[in-house]
Amino acid sequence: MKHLRYLLDYGAALVNYVVNIFVAIFHETPFAVKSLFFLVGFVLTASNSSGSKNQIALLCKNLKLKPIHLGYEAGFYTQRKTLENVVLPPNYTLEGKLVRTLRYENIAKAVERRYCLPEHIILAMIMQETMGEECLPNRSKYNKWGDGGFGLCHTQGITAEEYGLNTVCNSSCGEAESKYVCYKHAKTLGEAITYRDNCDMTKMHRRDDRLHPILNLDMVGRMMSRKKGSVREKVQHFRGGSYEQRAQYWTRVKEYWNALNNDRTLEKAEEAFNKLNKAMLINGKKPKNPFEAYIKYYADENMNYGLWKYAAMGACENCCSN
Repeated sequence: MKHLRYLLDYGAALVNYVVNIFVAIFHETPFAVKSLFFLVGFVLTASNSSGSKNQIALLCKNLKLKPIHLGYEAGFYTQRKTLENVVLPPNYTLEGKLVRTLRYENIAKAVERRYCLPEHIILAMIMQETMGEECLPNRSKYNKWGDGGFGLCHTQGITAEEYGLNTVCNSSCGEAESKYVCYKHAKTLGEAITYRDNCDMTKMHRRDDRLHPILNLDMVGRMMSRKKGSVREKVQHFRGGSYEQRAQYWTRVKEYWNALNNDRTLEKAEEAFNKLNKAMLINGKKPKNPFEAYIKYYADENMNYGLWKYAAMGACENCCSN
């Protein structure tokens, strides 16, 4: 059943590309060319499946290796749409955290499938770490730009480097206050992504791999998968720190996890969003259900970050025995 599920996922992606080719031929020639290149690559990848399997097996064996290099290419998988007049619930409310976090649900699902993690656990961690805010640093009331932790799930530069990511503050920068804390680079990076990139992930991911949604969440999955034991132990392994810190972290993540698995809670978030977004426009048109259209907008955007390529790597079978 698991292999059938993956086959259906990839089949759907391929069908979507075929449809986009015909649309692009009549409307946007460059996109048609890109789509044709994808089909050629798809065939070549399939013909070299044995080599790919060996490489994937190696990456699954050493979970500290970055499994894939990804960027962002608007319109490669799906044409980017215009999104206007969006009003989000406050980020300190449960509804606000849910709406922001669910934008990355298809990425989280791909990571959870790859590393055999339970559904929605990574989304719950995002809610705890950043409330789904893409450029929120790991700040405190004493430091606006934080201690150097960035990403949808905050990770320190040195930790991300250990897991193969390219980061601003790492073991070679020589300006960190301690092994994990780097206030100077936190300020530099925080100001750059806030004021220069306007918290636009399509721009800011170029500055640091932690700001790429797939690479960030994949690293979280790898960190959790390296820890054998229960879901609680895996989540606490990601958090680190003292016993009390890890215990408090799990308590909060579990609360968000329960919310994500509660249909009525999700319905309330949808109702709150729809009430605020009666004037929302996508490509100049009002959608019938603003919430569904908003989540789909981001699900499509996530494909342009290379999610289709990431999902094609499949699951790390050795992680499923943990």
